[in-house]
Formats: sequence, structure tokens, C-alpha cells
Amino acid sequence: MTVPGSNPPRVAAIRGLFIAPAIFKDYAMKSGRLFGTICLSSLIVALAQAPAAADTTVSADSSTPLKTSSAGDITIAKDAELAVASGAAITVDSDNEVTIEDDDSDDSDDEPGQVTAGEGDGAAGILVEPGVTTTISNSGTISVLEDFEPEDEDANGIADGALASASDRYGIHVAAGGAITGTIENMGTITVEGLNSGGIVIDSTLDGSLVQDGTIRVVGDDSVGVRVADVTGDVVMEGTTTVTGAGASALDITGDVGGTVRLQGIVGQTTSFTYDDDSTVYVSRFDLRLGAPAVSIAGNVDGGIVVAAPPADDDEDNDDEDGDGIDDSEEGTGSVYSFGNGPAMQIGGDEDITIGALPASDGSYSLLIEGSVTGTANYSSTDAFGIVIGGQGGTVELPGGIGVTGTVAAVTQDSAATALLINEGVTVGTLYNSGTIKATINSQGEGAAYGILDLSGTLTTIENTGFITATGSSTDVVNAINLSAATDDVTITQYMNDADIATREEIEADLDEGETDTTVYTAITGNIVTGSGDDTLAANAGWIVGNTIFNDGDDSLLLSGEAYYKGKVYFGDGAALAALSGEAAFVGTLDFAGLAGSLTLADDATFLGTIANGDASSIVVNGGTFGADGVKTFTVGSLTIGSGGTLNAYIDGDTGTSSQIVADTAIFESGATVSATINSLVGAEGSYVILSAGTIEGDPTFDDTTTQLPYIYAGSVSVEDNQLTLDIRRKSADEVGLNSAGSSAYDAILTAAVEDDVIAQSFLDIMDGDTLQTQVSQMLPDHAGGLFDSATRASRLVAQHVMDRDSIFDVTEDGEMAAWFEPVMWRSNRDATGTSAYKTSGWGLSGGAEWRTGIGFVGGSYAWLSGTVDNNGGTQSIDTTQHDFAAFWRTDGEGPLYAFARLGAAKMSFASERTVAVTANDTDYSYASYGDWKGWLFSGMGGVTYDIEASRQLLIQPKARLEWYRLQEDGYSESGGGDAIDLTVDKRTSTSLSGITSLAVSYAFAPRHRDYRPLTIEVEAGRRTLLSGDLGVTQASFADGDPFTITPDALDDAWTGELRLLAGGWDYTWKLAAGAEKSANSDLNYSARVSLSVAF
Repeated sequence: MTVPGSNPPRVAAIRGLFIAPAIFKDYAMKSGRLFGTICLSSLIVALAQAPAAADTTVSADSSTPLKTSSAGDITIAKDAELAVASGAAITVDSDNEVTIEDDDSDDSDDEPGQVTAGEGDGAAGILVEPGVTTTISNSGTISVLEDFEPEDEDANGIADGALASASDRYGIHVAAGGAITGTIENMGTITVEGLNSGGIVIDSTLDGSLVQDGTIRVVGDDSVGVRVADVTGDVVMEGTTTVTGAGASALDITGDVGGTVRLQGIVGQTTSFTYDDDSTVYVSRFDLRLGAPAVSIAGNVDGGIVVAAPPADDDEDNDDEDGDGIDDSEEGTGSVYSFGNGPAMQIGGDEDITIGALPASDGSYSLLIEGSVTGTANYSSTDAFGIVIGGQGGTVELPGGIGVTGTVAAVTQDSAATALLINEGVTVGTLYNSGTIKATINSQGEGAAYGILDLSGTLTTIENTGFITATGSSTDVVNAINLSAATDDVTITQYMNDADIATREEIEADLDEGETDTTVYTAITGNIVTGSGDDTLAANAGWIVGNTIFNDGDDSLLLSGEAYYKGKVYFGDGAALAALSGEAAFVGTLDFAGLAGSLTLADDATFLGTIANGDASSIVVNGGTFGADGVKTFTVGSLTIGSGGTLNAYIDGDTGTSSQIVADTAIFESGATVSATINSLVGAEGSYVILSAGTIEGDPTFDDTTTQLPYIYAGSVSVEDNQLTLDIRRKSADEVGLNSAGSSAYDAILTAAVEDDVIAQSFLDIMDGDTLQTQVSQMLPDHAGGLFDSATRASRLVAQHVMDRDSIFDVTEDGEMAAWFEPVMWRSNRDATGTSAYKTSGWGLSGGAEWRTGIGFVGGSYAWLSGTVDNNGGTQSIDTTQHDFAAFWRTDGEGPLYAFARLGAAKMSFASERTVAVTANDTDYSYASYGDWKGWLFSGMGGVTYDIEASRQLLIQPKARLEWYRLQEDGYSESGGGDAIDLTVDKRTSTSLSGITSLAVSYAFAPRHRDYRPLTIEVEAGRRTLLSGDLGVTQASFADGDPFTITPDALDDAWTGELRLLAGGWDYTWKLAAGAEKSANSDLNYSARVSLSVAF
């Protein structure tokens, strides 16, 4: 190691060369010319044998500039700083290396090596003279800073002048005038402040590669992050390179690159920066309009240009799937961005250049965008550009074409935004996009947005499996693709790529049968403009939304598969062909410009729109559906509906009008059908002329099963006087197959649905009876008896304690008390019949006390019970609260006969949430309506039990009882769902009188004794039979609509049973009981009780 300030060994040898002439001067003069010659030769030999300069390591802070010619290989060690007052801190003027070390990642106290240059003009961290062979490796810090703050006279945080004062300042600078050999690599941090300055600037040819894998931050007008002249190897930008200043560029390649330009980090411009005092200064609007690109490439690039991203992880065993020698997990994603009217990336200069193809592993494109390239204009009246190719005076050739798998975008406030601009003089034949190409205008105005704008006329093939989008207001020029300069044939194709197909298959594998993945995987949004050749727009997947303008030439629109087109298509002055097949759909206008064009439909394709200037057109519907998308009248030359085709009419119920087609000739082949799209639930009934023709051949039928006819409508078709007339009527409730409850409310529901456009449309979108029944059921109030079931079941369950004689204690004397506590729970259900299905569930706490008297036990009880009734599969959920009060009498238990009687009253509270889920125009909607009301449940019951003692352990008990219930519910009004959903429901009363007979068998595991109750198991089975009573009818209405009445089904008889396990002592009994019940219209219902009875 050499301490700064000491003399390296080579210095002494050189000093000897200057001392020797003085010593031998006189002797040489005396000895003649020959001796002088010998002396010079000896000195040359001595110089050649002098030892090379030793390497220099700066391990402590130093202020002495270094040159490699005297310091050898230079290393700035960690924790050391080389700081100079002016000029270059390190000068490479010989074949040596410079290394600035990183800190020790294992030692948090370490600092990286630092090189700091002064504040004046011409300061540099490292200066490299041309003609040397070297390796520059910076893993530490290079700082070329100045103590300067720009003017901000109005204190608005925006600089009013230059952002720096000194000029020509560099982090690493290779001076002009020759070439250097080697590699320049930055893995550390370079920070530069200065005008016309740069982070890494190579003004000579670099015979090697440049790798920027660290951080470069440059502040200053007309400065650069990285600038290179000719480079024989690669230019790799994998770190973060940002610049701030008027006319500043992050990367400027002025010469030729023999390898690849790979941008796999952040390369961009910023609009602000922070000074040492932590104040933030913004670049002015004027400065942002100076138009410098964030990345400029003006020379040939033999190995192509890529804004790279890590590859997809398709092979978990391969850590380097793109084969670039870098672990994929360590690769970044390229992001190039600009602010102002300068493009994010500009390719081209004043000389003719060629961008060669990337290696095959990158797809062999000349330009590949895997990451993102975004140009943003922050201020109004400022254009924005993503990528600009050409336009600088020289031609640009891209023989490998352009690939976009990432994002190319431009965003302006109110001016022009162009994501990809290809200027005159550029040659690029193909573009493939599986990513996003997008131009956006944020504000209304008269701007222009172009996703792809080709002014060269050479881009003739575009394949899109991603998204190409141009968005703006109605007054803007909005072109997703503009190829109007093309004179050769243009083909634009849209389809799903293999990766998206695999994704769809994975998603659909997890869906229910019949469900499909509705994700839109590819789309073109915005207008499409083609040139004067024979052009084709073809799509078999995704969406195209916008207008297509075919100019001169024979042009074709081909939609197949699942492609969807919405917009207008204008044909030019050549042959016009449109063809739809598969499940493709077209919604909009097809303008044949008066030409003898043709439209052909096959398979299940759909055309719903308008034919403009189609007097000479030929429409052939071999399969699928053809018709208008509104009340429109249009003319065609000939119309042929084949055996698999359908003519669709549009009916406007609000106006009582329909679409109409006028044709010279209309032909309906055998099997041809007519269908209708109806826009209203009311007023659609009637007769409509949907076709007028000079001649009508064939006899079409009306097909009310087609997907274009709402299920609730039916109709017929007739031909008379060369007019096709369609008669429409609404089906009755019986025709659509509704149950009795739905039929009762059918008219009221459809009348109310008109008050909500979504609800109305959802009924029009229904194409089958099951879906209609489901939606109608959601619109109904509670009516099926679930509330009566839950309330009576809960009351019956807590009354069971009085029905059982095993809680009577012999030790209780007259006037003495016994009490019990009993939690309960229940579950029940009923299938859908003429009314909706329901399920109930609940639990509660019950308790009571009784006193022994001369006539038996008398007492009272209270139960708090909470339940839930879910109607119609849960679309209506009603929470119930029940406060049950009862008084009872029962015998004292002596003798085989046991009798009881009970009277009860329960205060009821109900809270309902009814959900209506619908689908309208393929979009799901949900409504919620809420209601609260009160009620009373009154009950009375009495029964007898007779004990037959088969043995001291086996007891047989026949039982009989009567029970009566009356549930009185108040009326209520719902809220929250709107006029089409909310109901007003009248008060309702339900009653029942039932007789229950059963037989219980009780077995004790030890002889019964008055002093204790042995463990006993009991099984009881019986039947409950309805003697009289019924559920109350439900009368309700929507808003101010007419009321409707739903008559419920009759109450069901049921088989009942309970299994009990009990035991106790002379003054207590515990019991576990599990009950079950089955009726004709339900699954198994069940209940449970846990009780403890105590004598005092």
C-alpha cells in the first residue's frame, strides 16, 4: 500500500535520467560523438529496465489528485475519501485500472469508498484520456456537487433560471480524440450537479462495454445521465439513471453500438430535485417544453434495443430462463420515462442508421419493449410522446420489427399524445403487441391521441394479443392505429396468445359447469385508419371498440371466434367485404359507401346495428342473427336468411315502434327464423312491420326460444303484401311456469320493475323459466310460513318441560317451590312448493318455577328466544326475537295418570333484509331492502300421559295433547331498495290447532327409587296432526302499485320423535334431549334441550 504523498519507486529511476546528463556532460564533449551514442543507448536500456509504478490504494482521506501514469492501478478503499478542490480527482492516462470499493455488507459501520470533485468548471471524479486500455469499476460513490440554489423570485417552488452554475462536470468522463479499450462499470452511486455535464460521458470510442448497474443522479440544464459515442460491445443500463433540467437526457447514444442496448433499470427525467437544505425545487413549464428525450439513440445498434424485464417463471428448476447469464430473480424491469414534450425514447439521428435484431432469445426484434416506456406532459398545451422513431434527418431501418410485451404510453393534458410515432424515412414492416400501447388525453378539448401513428407507410403488419388504446373526449382525434400513409396492403390481426389461452383454461377448470371466463384478454380501443392498399382487419378474440376507416383499395373486415366489435366501419372506393363467424358479434354501423359490398354471417355470429349506404349491398345470414340495434330503418340490396339464420327486430315498447329493413329482395330459406329484442316491460305488445321488400320469398317462422327474445314474451310472424309483420304479446304466468306465489305477484312485479332501468333490463335479459322463477321469488315478501314455523317450534320446545313429569319431586311439599333452567336450539326447513322454500334456526334460554298446591303444581315460565328465517335460499333473511311468558298447571305426579295445561303469550320482533341479485346487460347488480315489524304469539295446550310400569326399570307411556297457536303480525314497509324493490306488507294472522299422539318408552339402568333417579334413557315417537287453522295470506304492494295477494300452502302434519337421557337425586334432575321431526315437504328437522330441575 502506498501512503498518499510518498514517492513510488519509478520516480527515483526517472530522476536518475535527468541527473546522468549533467554528470557526463564534460566527458561526452571530450570523448567525441561515439561516446555520446553509447551513453544514450545505455540510458534507454536503464529506462526500459526501470520498475513499473506500483499500484495505489487510498485507504484514508486524501486531497491529492491521482494519475495512473504515476500511481498505477488505483483503488479507493472503503471508509476512504479522495476529495479534490478542482479538476479531476483521478486521471487515467495509462493502461491501468480504477476501482472504487463498496462498503462491507457484513459491517454496518463501513462506508463505501468516495471520490469527490470540486465545485468549478471542468471538475470530474474520473477523467480517462483516449488511447488507454482500462477497466473502470465504481461500487462506491462519486460526487461532483456544488453549493448553488437556483433563483425562485416568486417563492412558488419553481426554478426561475438555471439549475446549476458550473459547467462541464462529470462523474466519469472519457475525453474525446481517440479510443479506449476496456469496460466501464458503475455499480455504485454517481451524483453530478452542473450545466452541460454528465454522470458517465464517453466522448471517444469504447472498445468494450458500458454497464450502469448503480445509481446516477444528474441535475443541470442540457446535461446527461449517460452519453456514449461508438461502443463496440453492449450498453447496459440496469440501475437507476435520472436527470433533472431543461434539455437534459438520461441516456444519449450518439455513435454506433456493436452489441445490444439493454435498458433493464430506471432511465428517466424528473421534474424536481431536493437541495442540501431539504427544499424541493420544480422544473418550470418552459424548461419542460424544450423537448429533450429521456433516451436518445442516434447511431447503428447491431444487436438491437431492448427495454428488458425478467422472463416469466415457466420452469422452477431453471434460474436463468432467458439465458443471459443473470439469475432471473436478480433482474430488474426497464422503465423509461420523460416529462414534457420530449419523447421518452427517440431512435434516429441526422445520419442513416440500422437497428439490428436482438438475439433469438429476445425474439429477434430490432426493438423490444418488455418493461415500460412512458412520456408524460404535465402541463397543458404540451405534447407527449412515448417512442419516436426517425424524424431527425436520417433514415432508420428496423429489419427485425418491433415487439411490445410491456407498456408504451403517452399522456397529455389537452394536446397531442402519441405512444408510438414512426416518422417518414423509417422502414419497419411488422409490430407485435402482447402488452399495452396507450395514448391518453386527460382533459376535454381538441387534442389528438394516437396509440400507433405510422408516417413512413412501411408498417404493414400488426399483430395484437394485448391492448392498443387511444382515449380522449368526443372532440379529440382518437386513433388507436393510424396507418393512413401506407400504400401497400395492410393486415391488422387480433387474437389470443398461448399464455392467455393457458390462463383461460386454468380459470375455467375451476368454474362450475356451464360457466366461462369472461376476461377480455386483448382489445383495440380507439379508431383504426388504414391506407390505400388492400387492407384487412381480422380478429378472432377480444374487443375492438371504435371506428374503422378503410381508405382506397379492396378492404375486408373479418370477425370470428369470440371477437366483439363496437363502432362504425367505413369502406373506401374498392371492394368491400365483411364476414362474421363463430360467436363473433358486431354492434354499430357498416357503411358500404354505395358499393356492391357484402356481409356474410355464419355459425352463431351476431350483427346488431345499421347498414349505411347499402342500396347495392348483399346480406347473407347462413347462421347467427342479423338485425338492428334500435328503432332504425335502413336499406340493403338483397337479404338472404339461410336455414340456420335469424332476422332480429328491435321493438321499442316506450314508443310502440320497431326497426325496419327495406330490401329489393328478401329470401327466407327453410328453417329461417325471426326473433326480437324488446327494450321495455310495458307497451311492447302489438303488431310491427319489420321488413319491406320488392319481393319476399320463403316462409319464416317466429322463434321465441332464440336468445334475442325475452322469455316473458311470445309472438307470431306473418307475410302480406311483401311486408313481414311481427305480433308480440306477453306470456301469462302459467306460460312462463311460475309457482302459485310468483304467479300471484307476476303482474305487480313487472309493473314495478319499470321504475328501475336495471331491474327492467334484467327481466328482459332472462331467457329461461328457471331464471325467471328465481328472480321473481327474490321480489316476494315473506309468505311461506317460516315465521310461524320458527315461532311455534320455539314455543313448543320450551313448553316441553311442562309436558314431562320427570321434573316433579316427591320431596316437594305444599307451598314449596321447584325451578328449572333449560337452554334450547332448533333447526327446520321446508321445500319450495307453490311457495318459496325456507330454513329456520335458533336458540334460547328458558326457565321457570312452580309451587305445590292442593290441586297440583302451578307455576310460570319465561324464555328468551332468538331465531333466523332464511327464505328462498337465503335471499331474504329475517331475524326474530321472542319473549315467551307462560302460566301452567300440572298434577303432582302421584298415580299413573299425569295431566298438564299451559297458556302462553310471546312478544315478537322481526328484522328483515331481502336481497335481490340481478343481471342486466351481462353485469351483476344487487339490491337490499329492509323491514322491521312486531307481533304477538298466543298459545294454549293441554295433555295427558298414562304410565304403564312393565317393571321397576321399564316404563311405557302413551301420551296425547292438544295445542293451539295464533300469530298476529303487524304490517310494515320496506326501505333501501327503491320503488321497484321495496314492499308495503299488510298485517297477517296465522292459526293452528293440532292434536299430538305419541308413545314413550323409558328404561332405567337401576330400579327407580324416590330418593334418587337412576340413569334413564327414553325414546318417544308420535305424530302431530293439524285439526284446524291455516297460515295467513300475505297482501303486499310495490310503492303505489296495486296490491297482490299470496295464499300460502296448507300447514303440514309431521312425524315427531325425541331421545332423552336423564338422571338425578332426590331433589334435582338433569336431562339431555334431542328431537327430530319430518313432514312431507321438508327434510329432517331437529332440536335439542339441556335442562336442570331443582327442588327447594
